[in-house]
Amino acid sequence: MTNRRDFVKTGVLTVSLLNRDLAFSFVPDDFYDSGAYDNAIPFRKPARTIREVVPGFLWADAADFGSYGGWALDTQHSGFMGSSYLIAHGAGTPVEDAGLTIPDVRPGRYRLWVRSRNWIPEHSPGRFAVRINGQDSGIEYGAQGEKGWSWQDGGLHELQGGTVEMTLRDLTGYYGRCSSIILTRDTDYRPPADLEAFRRERARLSGESDQLQRRPEYDVVVVGAGTAGCCAAIAAARLGMKTALISDRPVLGGNASVEIGVPVQGAASQHRFARESGIIEEAGRIGLVNEWGSIMSRPFATLIEKEKNLEVYEDTRVEAVEKSGTKRIRAALARHTLTGGRSRIPGKMFIDTSGDGWLGYYAGADHRVGREPRSMYNESYAPERADNITMSGCLRGPREEYKRCLFYRTVRESSPQKFETPPWIYRLPPDWINRRGDDQRLERVAWHGTWWLEHHGEVDDLWDPEYARDALLRINFTFWDYMKNKWSERSRLSKHRLDYVPFMVGKRETRRLLGDYVLNQNDCESARPFEDAIGHTGWPLDVHAAEGLFSTTGPYDCAVKIPIAQIPYRTLYSRNIENLLMAGRAMSVSHIALGTVRVEGQTSITGQAAGTAAALALHRRTTPRGVYRRHMDELQQLLLKHDQYIPGVRNRDPEDLALRAEVRASSQFVDASNPFRREMESSERGRWFELNMARGVFFPWEAGRRLERISLPLEAKRDAEITLHLRAAGSGNDLSSATDVATVTRRISAGMKGWVDFPIDREIPTAHAWMYLETAEGVSWRHSSLNTEGVFRFYGRPGVWQKVQGDAMTFALDPDPVFTERRVYAPVNVINGTARPTEEAPNMWISDAGEPLPQWIELTLERRAKVSSVHCVFDTDLSVTMGKQRDAHPDVCVRDYTIECRTNGKWKNVARIRGNYQRFRRHEFPACVADKVRLTVESTHGAPQARVMEIRVYGA
Repeated sequence: MTNRRDFVKTGVLTVSLLNRDLAFSFVPDDFYDSGAYDNAIPFRKPARTIREVVPGFLWADAADFGSYGGWALDTQHSGFMGSSYLIAHGAGTPVEDAGLTIPDVRPGRYRLWVRSRNWIPEHSPGRFAVRINGQDSGIEYGAQGEKGWSWQDGGLHELQGGTVEMTLRDLTGYYGRCSSIILTRDTDYRPPADLEAFRRERARLSGESDQLQRRPEYDVVVVGAGTAGCCAAIAAARLGMKTALISDRPVLGGNASVEIGVPVQGAASQHRFARESGIIEEAGRIGLVNEWGSIMSRPFATLIEKEKNLEVYEDTRVEAVEKSGTKRIRAALARHTLTGGRSRIPGKMFIDTSGDGWLGYYAGADHRVGREPRSMYNESYAPERADNITMSGCLRGPREEYKRCLFYRTVRESSPQKFETPPWIYRLPPDWINRRGDDQRLERVAWHGTWWLEHHGEVDDLWDPEYARDALLRINFTFWDYMKNKWSERSRLSKHRLDYVPFMVGKRETRRLLGDYVLNQNDCESARPFEDAIGHTGWPLDVHAAEGLFSTTGPYDCAVKIPIAQIPYRTLYSRNIENLLMAGRAMSVSHIALGTVRVEGQTSITGQAAGTAAALALHRRTTPRGVYRRHMDELQQLLLKHDQYIPGVRNRDPEDLALRAEVRASSQFVDASNPFRREMESSERGRWFELNMARGVFFPWEAGRRLERISLPLEAKRDAEITLHLRAAGSGNDLSSATDVATVTRRISAGMKGWVDFPIDREIPTAHAWMYLETAEGVSWRHSSLNTEGVFRFYGRPGVWQKVQGDAMTFALDPDPVFTERRVYAPVNVINGTARPTEEAPNMWISDAGEPLPQWIELTLERRAKVSSVHCVFDTDLSVTMGKQRDAHPDVCVRDYTIECRTNGKWKNVARIRGNYQRFRRHEFPACVADKVRLTVESTHGAPQARVMEIRVYGA
């Protein structure tokens, strides 16, 4: 068992060794500069001296090699093939030898056995040799005819005794793999092939015990340490629960870890003010401030280090459960992926955040794999018949600086580079490349790879994950071969060579556990309200093509934008296992609805909700279902208290003294600017629609009023002439007019990006008007996420317009249009129960733009009370996803502030903060009897005004 507190203090990527049977030795940060592992996470099995545990037998796992050379340690598939192994990931170039020293070998005649896998039996791409004291054993391993892992007889070898040196020599660079080696003087011995027999024999001959070790009982056991699992474990621990977090990897973060590195995406990619808050926001800000890039391993570790109630079991895979009766889990039974050591980890409440739903599966939880039939939920994007098709994962690996990850890497050399077509790549359909992008985009994709390098959805990621990973290797080389050797524009890539293809898989979909409710497409598209909402989504219904790279219709089955929608709590607990919750991509959703909740922003908030619900269930001595039936309001209020956003649910915490306070401030801001211009200037986030067709926007107007100017945000990649047409409308939905009120043409230059003014100086005679831009190649117009009454966008051509209601293009009018809103950022907003802006209300206090800092906001309590805690929520620009927020210190965020309580008529300083960068801050201090609480904002990270979204006050 290991605890993250050690790794943070020593500054290494993961933990140091604490006990022999479950820990491992990990390489510190400064190793990353050496490049010896070629972008593989450099972790190792604990050092073990190879000796005759059983007379006549020497057993060495490949992971026991003292030097891995250019080989890398892979434990992704240990649950299916029995151990870790070394893999030679050379992208077609043989890697450096791995080496093992065996001391004190007795002289004699030994038979060599090597456990390997021929990952494509028809072609044997991953062949390697084994050398003993510099002599080749005479066999090519990884070329056997059997499928799967098997032992190969390496022949008889006369050893003189003493020290023996063994090496693994890669012969191809194409992902040869070795699991274990046996040297035995029993020349008639044959090692077992059966998985369980292999495990027993490994324990017997290596001395690595597989006896079940009993661990202490926990209140909450979380299985899986991706974003969902880390947030669940932290949430439960912060609520006082003794918590275990079980991870089968050496790093935290799952798909957002340093191994795979998918940036934390979510609702803010499509909607303003929509980034997920709570624990994931806290961790993300830590990563930004420390310049750790978009990788979440270290931020989560930093938070976990502080939780005294939380213990982490690294490199530990759950392989069974122990149950109490038929409906309750008593303990998780797990195996260490490096040593084979086994553990029994008991608990009272269990949370499955494994992604694949293995804990739930072993417990007998109801589950589903694949696509539901359309008739089940009446989903328009579902197939007519059910099947087992799931979304493919893709290969990812870290960049050299370990701050970001990549799909693969190419290098541009000074001379043409040839790529020999491997005989084992796939055949692509002739028209697969259609709808994959223009030539320039495809060239960029060929340089670095992309997310749609996917296998067919019929490949089994769940039960045959190594085969599925190998299919992705073949997909990557198939794609590169096409682009390099067959693409009509292949001359663009003549000097590029393929340098690195990762071997780790970022999965998208496998098993989904079923709860009391299954979220479906219609719920998401209609933004159905749920009484048991625990968070939000707003990422599109992003479902990838079932055929993967072989799809000729593009990379999506659907990619439909949805509104901000609620996630119901009933999707987060099992319908038939009483003490099992789940979060992340194994939650209770349909295949189509999974498209919107599977990204890290949403998995994080489902994890925080599940961890909070587990703690509440134990506190109230009930089940997760009991929380839904009797304590749902309490769960929602707990989540809000810890900064999780739930659309439509306000703070009603009866213990929050601020809710009954009077609020005043030194000043307040009233914003009467155009909402579209405000959106444009408040955030760099936004989509741009190319003028590859005519595009326009419809808007309300005051009949008879004169319009002086229209301003539009445009981006030009080339010199262009832009023509705008302005027309009057007879009603609120009328695009029939063929007569221009005004026609204006402007010339813009290549590289221009910003507002372009179109002078109008005309009176519009009607209460509605519309404008459109003609087609202009290489020019884009900024889309708007605002849903403003009376405004919609359209596209097409005159007389044949396609309307998009509830959507708009960004524009500004002079004078201000009639829909301009006055947004009052009043002091009372900090206690209105919603701790973020929305399209409907500002929900924050901002000081007057004309008043210099410092500025203060003050709460007069309903009556004098003991005060021991003040919570503050600041602005960190929630309109940008964490993966795209490059600024660690948004200028609008409060940096320096002081909190005071007035006691006995005198102000007492209870907190003074310098250098804040977090959105949510909780300050606890010795209780004092106070009648007022004051927050003074002394400085921000650049903005001239103070911004505070919420203040809570709690007693002793």
